[in-house]
Amino acid sequence: MKIFKYDVSRSQKGDKVCDILIPSGFSSFVYGSDVGVPKHNPNTTTWQIIRKAEDRRGNPIEFPFPVCFCAGQTTAGNQPPIWEWYVLLPTVNN
Repeated sequence: MKIFKYDVSRSQKGDKVCDILIPSGFSSFVYGSDVGVPKHNPNTTTWQIIRKAEDRRGNPIEFPFPVCFCAGQTTAGNQPPIWEWYVLLPTVNN
């Protein structure tokens, strides 16, 4: 899976950072965030903002800057396929 830098000031995907295996877990969804997502067609694409992602062994996937990635395309019944994009924000240390 391709990982891209994410420009939060312009709400857009940037340069490719690396390739990783598809994460197996997502959590800490961010609701009501001031981080925007790219304009998209909600019938074909979804965007979620998250703070945590894990690999298949439960290890955290972390970057020191915001990144985005597509977890693939899902289908349900007779509905058209939906591309699922995520924006992973850096971990906040208190």
